[in-house]
Amino acid sequence: MRISPVQSLTVGVTAAALLAGGAGAALAATAQPTTLTITTASKGVSTVAQPITGTLTSGNTALAGQVVRLVGRTNSGKYSTLRYAKTDKNGVATFSIKPAKGRDNYKLIFNGSKKATPAYAGSHSATDTVTVSK
Repeated sequence: MRISPVQSLTVGVTAAALLAGGAGAALAATAQPTTLTITTASKGVSTVAQPITGTLTSGNTALAGQVVRLVGRTNSGKYSTLRYAKTDKNGVATFSIKPAKGRDNYKLIFNGSKKATPAYAGSHSATDTVTVSK
């Protein structure tokens, strides 16, 4: 079988692109790790709206424009999604929640951003607890 110059050129360019990091590099790429912290203004008795903030970073870089989810549960119930917020230029997402009576547990979840370049892995914060006795 004879290979035409056009077929030979196409095969050569495709192989060169793969070796230079084309499709092969995209398959081998991994998401950058992230860290998500949570802060509440008050951990004690409170019946007023509580600001809850989260800071999303990857290494020393604040991640702006990323969606963070606030989940919560009262006493020993199941966690459910309460709110969503986008991070600002400093990687901070801000929420305002009025705690229910009892012990409210909150945490933040970042699902990751596989479509971003670079891609970022998902992460979640520790659990933060607010106690309301009134």
